[in-house]
Amino acid sequence: MAVRCKFYTYSEEGDVIDLSGTERFSTNVAIQNYIGKYEDAISTFFSTQGNTNTFIESTNSNRKNLLNSLLNLSIFDSCY
Repeated sequence: MAVRCKFYTYSEEGDVIDLSGTERFSTNVAIQNYIGKYEDAISTFFSTQGNTNTFIESTNSNRKNLLNSLLNLSIFDSCY
């Protein structure tokens, strides 16, 4: 069974911009680049029992990496 997933956005003029890849893997990569990884989103919205202080107790480097990933701020790394 084939699974088709269309991933698209709209331009300011209202035209459809197709962001889908030629296969499922490349479409998944496009989605991750656009909105982030599933694992990052889950760690943002849920905290498992006993791990509520994980972010607070993380090192500065780990917190920075998580926030960069969630907010897609890594684009700024290429500026320096």
